[in-house]
Amino acid sequence: MAYAVQETEVKPLLGWIDPDLGLSTYRTPWVSMQTTHKLECYIQVGDMGNLATFDCALLQAQDEDGAGAKAITGKAIAQLTQAGGDGNNRCAILLRTEELDVQNRFCYVQVRVRALVAASNFSVLLLGAVPRFAAVDTSNWTEIVP
Repeated sequence: MAYAVQETEVKPLLGWIDPDLGLSTYRTPWVSMQTTHKLECYIQVGDMGNLATFDCALLQAQDEDGAGAKAITGKAIAQLTQAGGDGNNRCAILLRTEELDVQNRFCYVQVRVRALVAASNFSVLLLGAVPRFAAVDTSNWTEIVP
């Protein structure tokens, strides 16, 4: 059966952190929730260096420059550690618009990753879900094979 809509047409790629061996704090650009009702953040962690720790959280802000940036309550993974055998894991953080502090005009989201103590291999994809408007932008993908 042929499907009329491709997933990339309803789940735009809004932000990412490319796969790499990292030891630092990394952030996606601020993404507006004005074009989507939900966000899906997918994290892949590969090999972790000796005693490495890995954290990933969603932050919210009032504009694309990060004004008033703060954590979104309950939108962080449990810390992964090399000592705990947490390498080679996959995690997801899901967010609905109503979980933002919309009363105080927070409508931008950013993914923050902290790979600390020793380097870890990881990548992050931030997808929109349930777009507010059609059609969604697919230009952030390098290639789409239907």
